[in-house]
Parts: sequence; structure tokens; C-alpha cells
Amino acid sequence: MFTTNVTGRPTLRAESGIWTARTAVTLGLVSGLVGAHLIYGDLATQQHYQQLATAGGHSQAQAAGQASASNAIDWSALKLQNGDIAAWVRVNGTSIDYPVVMPTKAESEFYLAHDFWRHDSPAGCPFLDVRCAADDPHAIVYGHHMGASKAMFSELYDGYREESFAQLGTLVWSTPQSGSLTLEPLCALTVDSSFKTVQRFVFDGTEDLHKWLSDLSDQASTRVSDAATLIQGATKAVSLVTCSSVVPGRQQRTIVVFVGQETGASQDNAVLAGLPPSGLPNEA
Repeated sequence: MFTTNVTGRPTLRAESGIWTARTAVTLGLVSGLVGAHLIYGDLATQQHYQQLATAGGHSQAQAAGQASASNAIDWSALKLQNGDIAAWVRVNGTSIDYPVVMPTKAESEFYLAHDFWRHDSPAGCPFLDVRCAADDPHAIVYGHHMGASKAMFSELYDGYREESFAQLGTLVWSTPQSGSLTLEPLCALTVDSSFKTVQRFVFDGTEDLHKWLSDLSDQASTRVSDAATLIQGATKAVSLVTCSSVVPGRQQRTIVVFVGQETGASQDNAVLAGLPPSGLPNEA
């Protein structure tokens, strides 16, 4: 699980925090081993998420192999349920099929303990790092590791292991503005909370983006054999982050990185050059 405290810029909480920073940037997490209802997940909430995916048509569209699953998502209906809706994430070969919210700075910790419908829930809801937006070149999404269940991002906790990474399918990233994009798994890492490399959201063109992805891949515990080829064609990256362990207080984090190329957009136009992350206002 995660907590974060953002007041202008990320700051460190004593017991946890997402990407937290003053002079050092860290990722603090608390694992899901805090009572049986956390280990096995919030079953009622999980059922609600499954119903939401079915009602929205997203799951059926993906199962049918439709290229533009975003067209099957009723974004207006989702927005009526929660105005913080920013994207939908699905990882084929897993149970991950969830709405992704963009928390406000004032409610940066809210979705750690509240579901998509803003009800109390230990499962929370997958949410974006406040320093990025869903359509930025790189988006980081946080999701709980719920122990023995498959809820939230639990199936990714050991994604840094070669055998687990090999089982991951493509990620489908859908947003109201850009539609759906299929991204390939690039690499996975297990890192200490002080790991900084993944925390990039602004790039000076595609060459800078590709260099960053290459550096990240070089540090990975496992990667695809054609990583260099995937990187050269990439204009978009999505990193999914969760706890590596169910044991409370452990500092290891699992990051699984997916990359893809946005259809119909030149690579130069697809990358923000020299602009601040749209998920966070300019700092003084």
C-alpha cells in the first residue's frame, strides 16, 4: 500500500509515502499484510470493479481484439461516477482491468484507502503520480499489493522475476483524449525506495526519451530480448508500481515498464520537450 503527502512538491512521511522528495527522492510503501481482509482483498470492491469493466464494455472489446477499445468505454458515465477518472488500464494475461484516477494535490492520499466510487476501501484505486498526466510521454500508476489475492496490482509483485515477467501480456492504456494504445512489456525492476531513474516525466525529444528507457532497461532485473528495438519505436511509456513483498516495512518495490508508439503521431510531436509535467503546477 502507499501513502503520499504532496504540498507543492513531494515530501517524506515517517512511515510511508509514494515518490517522496526533498534532497532525496524515495518510494515508500507499506505491504498488504495487515489483516486477513487485506491479504485476500476487498472482495466486494473487487466485484464492483469487475462489474464496472463489464458494464463499460472495455473487457469485451479487448476480448474481441478490437483495436480501439477506448471507443467502447463510456467516459461520460465514468466521469459522472467520479470526475477524477483519467484512464483505464488493462494488462492481458492478468486480472488487472481497472479505472485509473488522477488525484488532486489536496487529496493526494485519498485513493490509498478509497475506491473509484470514493467509498472507504483497503483496496483503493489505481492512481497516477501527481507529477504526470495520463497522456504524458511517461505515466506512473500505483496500485496495491493485496497479498494472496489477485486484486489491484498483486499479480505484478514478482514481475521482476524472469518467469513471472514472461507471463505478462500487453498493456492497453485508454484515455478520453487519446483513445487506446497497446504497449509491450519492456522490462521490470525490483528497486530500493531511493530509486530515482524511473521518475522522469519531461523529455527533450524522442532521443532523450529513448536514452532514458535504455538506461532504465540496463538497470532492470529482466527485460525482453528485443528491448532495443522496442525502445527505438517508443513514444509512450507506462510504469506500474507496487510492493515487492507482503511483509510490512520492506523497502523493495516492483516496477513493470511497458512501451508503445502512438498511432498517427510523429515521434517528435508525441514527446513533451521542455514542458513541466501537466499533472503538477509550476513550482516557484
